[in-house]
Amino acid sequence: MIYETHAKQVLYQHLESYMEHKRYGGNASDLHFVRLTNFGNSAVKITTEQAEDGLRFRVFLGLRHQLVEEWLANYGLPGTHYSQASYTLMVKSDRLAGGVAFEQWPAKTETEVGAIAESFIAFMDKTGFDFLDRYKELKAIDRLYNENTVLAGKLNSFNYQYAFRAMAMAKICHREDYDRLMAMHRQNLASRGFSGEILAKFDITFARLKHFSVN
Repeated sequence: MIYETHAKQVLYQHLESYMEHKRYGGNASDLHFVRLTNFGNSAVKITTEQAEDGLRFRVFLGLRHQLVEEWLANYGLPGTHYSQASYTLMVKSDRLAGGVAFEQWPAKTETEVGAIAESFIAFMDKTGFDFLDRYKELKAIDRLYNENTVLAGKLNSFNYQYAFRAMAMAKICHREDYDRLMAMHRQNLASRGFSGEILAKFDITFARLKHFSVN
């Protein structure tokens, strides 16, 4: 059976030139490919997990909008919830239309790792890079988080960070329905069991930011 460290090296060798052609830099140790953009960065992250039936892979696509994440670091939740490693939108591959659940095909050999690399390339060519391009504009993620909440729920695991990011984007994008969105996201937080410090921080933060001037 192939082991994790070796499998990462094999997978990286298969993907390095392809990802460089797409202007994504990465390394074999964490299989985190990043392309710097004028808004932050676009990323593809592959994680691995050793299981009894072989090594399992998961593929995530992410977009970091620097302005949103800096706002959350300055005005959002305290601590390490938002950092240089945080992403405004992070989606697992199989949640996309036409997506691939890579962990369904555990690899035991170098040949099987190579086959997963080919599946990854086909997925990125058909679906992955289109998705990253579709949401490179902040207003596109704002519409997803604040208007198409059903799709957003399918793409993301709803958590309190979703609500904070959605409201930060509502402010940055000068949405006229700010008050309605604040009430909606607060209700969603409460209905999912969030309370105490999180709700209090949400209320204080976005009541204050409502009157904050965005240049």
